[in-house]
Amino acid sequence: MKRHMEKEEIQKAIIGAILLGLAILTFFIARPYLITVLTSAVLGFLFYPVYTRVKKIIKNKHLAAGLVTILAILIVVIPMIFIIKNLISEAIVLYNSGIIDKTISYFTELLNTNIEIKNILIEASKRGINYLASNASKIIVGIPSSLLNIAVGIYVLYYIMINGEEIKRFIQKNLHIKNKEKIIKHMSDASFSIVYGTLLTAILQMAVAAIGFKIIGVQAAILWAFLIGILAFIPFAGSAIVWIPIAIVNIITKAYPQAIGIIIIGLIISAIETFLRPKIIGSRADIHPVLVLIGALGGVEILGIIGLVVGPIVLSSFFTILKDYNER
Repeated sequence: MKRHMEKEEIQKAIIGAILLGLAILTFFIARPYLITVLTSAVLGFLFYPVYTRVKKIIKNKHLAAGLVTILAILIVVIPMIFIIKNLISEAIVLYNSGIIDKTISYFTELLNTNIEIKNILIEASKRGINYLASNASKIIVGIPSSLLNIAVGIYVLYYIMINGEEIKRFIQKNLHIKNKEKIIKHMSDASFSIVYGTLLTAILQMAVAAIGFKIIGVQAAILWAFLIGILAFIPFAGSAIVWIPIAIVNIITKAYPQAIGIIIIGLIISAIETFLRPKIIGSRADIHPVLVLIGALGGVEILGIIGLVVGPIVLSSFFTILKDYNER
């Protein structure tokens, strides 16, 4: 009996070692496409309700998944092309406008610095603008070399639509924790809160900034609006990091009507962040702001821009499961 138990333990250890080895190997094989898969997963989460409705009308899951996948691609790709194109052109216009030199000159005089420091500041600003323009250009230039990643992303998104219910059941079956239903509900609510709530308010803030800045004649309006949309994912930072410095620069350059307009638009954008986001998200998910902040910043560091969404979801899910484990 004892020998039989020892044999079973050895077999379990061997199987465990094999599984661990395969898991490590799987990670390294899938790593080049990890960001692509995560992006497809976020898009799948966003568009899955649309897929379920289309499937009820069409009655064919493959056709419904194909149509919704095409819709998702169009909704994502067309605005991105427009944004990238405008980011490049506006970065160049901003550089050529001379406003950077004027602002630096003002601060140089204010701080009573010498000409060497002034030249250093000007050179640093030029490099910053050139870096932004060149990296934006690289995105467009790199599109042909990224076709495989795009194809993989589309393929994964299509099958996330089709196999959505199977994926949910697989998670429920293999999540060996006490309060399984409660944990799954929290993860779902947290995902809904971050993906829908934050994304919708970020798009709304970016739209208000772009339209408002264009109307009052702010240079590089799309560039600043895009930055406001990105920062909307990070709590406490928000849009004020962008619009307050722009207002200050306009005050420095004595463009007072424009500065007042920027402040009004900025307050509207901040009101969206403060009042509208909680209304959209509601009390559905209880996510601590610190988790959202660290998750967003750390997620960007590891996964790029998709980490703004994935990072907070991962941290929130981890601490929810850890809390359940400690209770046990």
